[in-house]
Amino acid sequence: MLPQQKMDTLYVTMVPDYVSIQNLLDEFEVYGPCKINKEGVFLVVKYEDHRDANDAFENRIYVKGKELCCEFTKEKALNCKLYPV
Repeated sequence: MLPQQKMDTLYVTMVPDYVSIQNLLDEFEVYGPCKINKEGVFLVVKYEDHRDANDAFENRIYVKGKELCCEFTKEKALNCKLYPV
């Protein structure tokens, strides 16, 4: 049996275009230090620790009254600039 890959990056959809990076950091940093990239209604959140990413994934995240849809993604599939905290 192969060891389970530890995922530290979330792919987020349904991000309102009027939400700032700071608003997003305020919500996602609750679970741990992270870097983000926002492109329109999409967001990539990379945590320093996979356990923080898992905590964020398991909880519903709301920004300005809108629930965001979070999924795990493989880091090698990402091709974007991440903004450090």
